[in-house]
Amino acid sequence: MRGNFLGNCMMVLIAAVVFFCLQACKDRSSENRYQIGAAQVSVTLVDGEEAWPDSVVVLAYYPTLFNLEQNNIDFIPLRFEGGKWCGEIPLEVLRSHGGGVVVLQPDDTYLTGVMCCFDQETPSDIKIKREKDGRFLWSATDKNDYISTPNQVASYFINFERADIIASEEAYQTWQSYISEEIDSILPARLEVAFGDTDIDPELKKIVTEQLKQFYFKGRITWYVKDLKRFLELDVSEPPVEMYKEYLDRLDFSTDVVIDETMPELIVFYQQLLTRMPIGVPQIGESGVAEWQSAALPGLRKVISNPTQVLLDKLSAVAYITQIEEQNRPLSQQQIDNINAYYKDDLGKIILNRNQKIIDKLAATQAELIDLSEQPEFNLLDFMKRFEGRPVVVDLWNTWCGPCINAMKEFEEKKQSYADSDVVFLYICNTSSPEQKWHSYAERESGVHVRLSDDASYALMSEYDFDAIPSYLFFDRKHNLVEKYTGFPGVDGFVGSISKIEN
Repeated sequence: MRGNFLGNCMMVLIAAVVFFCLQACKDRSSENRYQIGAAQVSVTLVDGEEAWPDSVVVLAYYPTLFNLEQNNIDFIPLRFEGGKWCGEIPLEVLRSHGGGVVVLQPDDTYLTGVMCCFDQETPSDIKIKREKDGRFLWSATDKNDYISTPNQVASYFINFERADIIASEEAYQTWQSYISEEIDSILPARLEVAFGDTDIDPELKKIVTEQLKQFYFKGRITWYVKDLKRFLELDVSEPPVEMYKEYLDRLDFSTDVVIDETMPELIVFYQQLLTRMPIGVPQIGESGVAEWQSAALPGLRKVISNPTQVLLDKLSAVAYITQIEEQNRPLSQQQIDNINAYYKDDLGKIILNRNQKIIDKLAATQAELIDLSEQPEFNLLDFMKRFEGRPVVVDLWNTWCGPCINAMKEFEEKKQSYADSDVVFLYICNTSSPEQKWHSYAERESGVHVRLSDDASYALMSEYDFDAIPSYLFFDRKHNLVEKYTGFPGVDGFVGSISKIEN
């Protein structure tokens, strides 16, 4: 059941509303650097005007760095001991602003959640009181004052993304008028919608604001040409780098903003600086890190006047991570030597850990990739004839679908128990999944992977009466359809469906 909750609520929890950051995090003045470690967290549930249910589940969520998937949030259940829920939160930075806790009923019904800092040096102790009318009050356990949080959890990220505010048709006539309206009018209006009148800790607001600006750059500013085509049916060439510089030069690239990722897919913003901008930044290859940074600086200065050192270090890390996780290409020995020689904090260790994970993953994965995107039609039952006498689980997904990726991750450990069985896992996506990204995901997921044309994919979805993903089909050994549904039901539910087709 938890799979449904994590899939459906992930985006809300990523940027859940907070009224004050924990005092221990607010008082830290030391520079937030990369450091692999753990933060201690405890949660105490206090009966107020209304009692808590006898049994609840308390989860902590925390960000992971350099995540190429649809979100950068992982969850960990807290254990109940001594009247409170406790746990250790793995972190790759000294402190993280992007974490929090959620309280669920055993059936995964959401009760409440709050965003907070996690700090490796100072424990995060939280108490939450349950009041009437769906109100929840919370505070740090060393304080007596409670802060009210609404039952409907607000989300800065969701509010910002859904704000129906775009540049005017007139603004799109020239790139100068477009970027001016975006900077002076559209972006401030979206930020106002994002935060509303919530009382947010100033330090956290600064970080979230700057990262929303990064998110907006990758999701809107770089879409200038596509938007002209979509809104005005005009074909224009890419704007000059001066347009991007007008925007990027206004962003803050100080340490906390660059290091502490609080929302999904921010790595894409840094990838765009390396690959999407027409500024001639070279690939990192086997160059020394400092040597590569020197070579990248002239290009970067075309769009950012004064790149900070922390930004340069992150960009070099993103260059390595992109090779590892998006291209599925492990580091060479020379690259490993370069990383060990340059990075003085744990950023180098983080890169090398990712490298080892992809090596282990590729070694353990048996994936067959079949690209049928040039074929206008696809017959699923005919295709499954190659699996005669074997039960087949069909997973309809795409690389851009967060719940699809989350479901694969959640089922990953249990899936290993089917390694010696004859159950076939057949993954089907379409060309909305870019070829390189499809290869990246598929090569790490055991099973048979098929990429269809959009028309063939649409016909398949229509044939089985699906209108959303992830969707699943379960065929027995004679390839009779036994069960189908949309949405991952959790590991236990998924295993139950597989058991129906194994006999």
